Amino acid sequence: GRAHHGMALAARELHRQAMPAVVDALEAHPGYGLVVTGHSMGGGAAALLTTLILHDARATKRGFGWPFGLGAKSKPSAEDGDAKASSSSSMTTTTMTNADPPPCVPQGTSVRCFAFAPPPVFAGDALGASVTQAYCCGDDVVPHLSVNAVRDVLEALSRVDAFEMPVRTTLAVAVGAKPPPQGLVDVVTDRSNAPRRTRSSVAVAPKLRIPASRVVLLHRADNRSAAARMRRRR
Repeated sequence: GRAHHGMALAARELHRQAMPAVVDALEAHPGYGLVVTGHSMGGGAAALLTTLILHDARATKRGFGWPFGLGAKSKPSAEDGDAKASSSSSMTTTTMTNADPPPCVPQGTSVRCFAFAPPPVFAGDALGASVTQAYCCGDDVVPHLSVNAVRDVLEALSRVDAFEMPVRTTLAVAVGAKPPPQGLVDVVTDRSNAPRRTRSSVAVAPKLRIPASRVVLLHRADNRSAAARMRRRR
């Protein structure tokens, strides 16, 4: 799989520094499980760290390969239209060789991860996804934030800006007094006529996701509705 560059590096460093002490504690307390948790960027790092922990079981003395590659930094493009040169989504995989495998949790240890408002950090099948649950507030931008999402928003904004509407209609739509005209909706949602550079860049960017078996979206309940439900229960 492929992972978000910065959070993958953070997960690797956590793995390197923390796992010896974690393994010692688990060995000293047989039957205890391990819970990995984090919030926001820490939640993304926690999900990747969980994959690293589960991946340790595959390590051998001949060396071990990390279960995900890292996003390489992009170089400036000579031409704006050159999607390949300007893309920030090129990936590199790294194999780390060591005389000894990394410390592993004792066999049979229960490993779980609870990530709160994590961003999308992984493309592919993550080993840790099966034991990871993510909890996100419905309107929180972080769990939806990625290179692809930002490019989609910028593309949509450019299309809205180019769409011709009367000033009064524009103001009414902006303040929510009127719904956007169907023509504007069609232009924003249909990418068939998108500029080549934008469309190509979005196409080659990795589509990251939250590596979890369950993503729970939390929405704030209206106080009156909640009170009515409580009365009905009584």
